Amino acid sequence: MAENLNKIGLSTNHRNPYIRSEACLFGSHTGVAKKGWICGRHVHHMMIEFNLVLSGKQRTTIGGVEYVQEEGDLLVVPPMQLHDFRVDDSEEMHYFCMHVQLPDPYFIELLERENKGLYRTGHPINEALVPHIRKMAQLLSGELNSRIELFAELYAIAWELEQRLSQQQRGKDYEWKPSLPYLIAKEIEKLVLVNGGDNVAKGAGAREKRSADDADTDSDSEYNWLERIAGKLGISRRHGYRVFRIAYGMSPREYLMVLKRQEAMQMLAASTDTIESIAFRIGYENVQSFSRQFVEWTGRTPGEFRKHERDTVRHLTPLEV
Repeated sequence: MAENLNKIGLSTNHRNPYIRSEACLFGSHTGVAKKGWICGRHVHHMMIEFNLVLSGKQRTTIGGVEYVQEEGDLLVVPPMQLHDFRVDDSEEMHYFCMHVQLPDPYFIELLERENKGLYRTGHPINEALVPHIRKMAQLLSGELNSRIELFAELYAIAWELEQRLSQQQRGKDYEWKPSLPYLIAKEIEKLVLVNGGDNVAKGAGAREKRSADDADTDSDSEYNWLERIAGKLGISRRHGYRVFRIAYGMSPREYLMVLKRQEAMQMLAASTDTIESIAFRIGYENVQSFSRQFVEWTGRTPGEFRKHERDTVRHLTPLEV
């Protein structure tokens, strides 16, 4: 038996570690956008967006770079990249969009380093991924009989993308480890998750404006959350601020506030939680402060937003799924 195992490259003394893989599919939909349609600037924290134009044309800006996406073109937006969409040049644009959470630091880091954003028809990555994406759109458009079949297509997309991005990386002087901006972003998520998990920001709601402002200044504060994150990661606050801004095109404070805004909008539109509980969930100790901030974000009170936008905020991904 041992001889047979050796012939096929297997060791008789090897123990495999416990391995767990999770994938989440969120906000997948096929849509139609008319000329003048705008999907405002937003970010997906730990989710990857796949956006395929089925007909027509749209414009998008990712991290300050503008792209024109035409029929058959595939857009791959990595986590933590600010982006927006608009339709200027077509009377009507049809698309399929999905957001995928694959909590694999290597895969996310690979996307951040090697992803080109837009893959036009004929590009090898487009040719490899689009058939699987179209199959997923087809499965999701009808009665879904098998989640196994759906997630088989999803993992095929991730595998094809990882293989091709890895090929681009070969030959570079690069040793993988989770990037510092990635680790900072993960810690900032915890600042929003006031009532869940490792609450490093407990009490941040009542002092949010002060502590958030401190993150962009040289002042010292007991509640300086960026200082706490930096200390946890063994770096200086200045260095953390600098590398984060270089990586994601925004300050840590801007990222925190984008997450708070999106989480509030998503919960108001998709949940039945009270406005008070939503305010507390994202770090506010009273509903009045939250309401004032929400009006600054959207021009509407939380109640008005919920009344008019329920079940319509499909492009926003929640922090917890």
